[in-house]
Amino acid sequence: MSGAGAAGLATINLLHKYGIQKKNIVMCDINGVVYKGRRWMNIWLSEFATDRPVRTLDEAIVGADVFIGVSVANVLKEESVKKMAPSPIIFAMANPDPEIAPEAARRACPNAIIATGRSDLPN
Repeated sequence: MSGAGAAGLATINLLHKYGIQKKNIVMCDINGVVYKGRRWMNIWLSEFATDRPVRTLDEAIVGADVFIGVSVANVLKEESVKKMAPSPIIFAMANPDPEIAPEAARRACPNAIIATGRSDLPN
């Protein structure tokens, strides 16, 4: 998960309520991975703090099945998509520009499922 504001926290809460275990979620904000023991943390973020030894989105994305972005444009790089699990799902929802352009995600992983928050881009 890239984005730890209201949209990110609401999304993670829904995923958790539908059965995704907190240990399988890594949330990133502007400062990197939300991890246990991090200096700045509020009560909402601390609920989803990971104990994994990753500190950046690029580290957290390795082997990931799903990327959900509700953050900022171009935060997810082609090189990072290549590190994801085979056939990943990428929801790049930032507007007006997504976390990764669909074309860039497709170049990195031709069989990825890709969606954005824009109706004028290929979803």
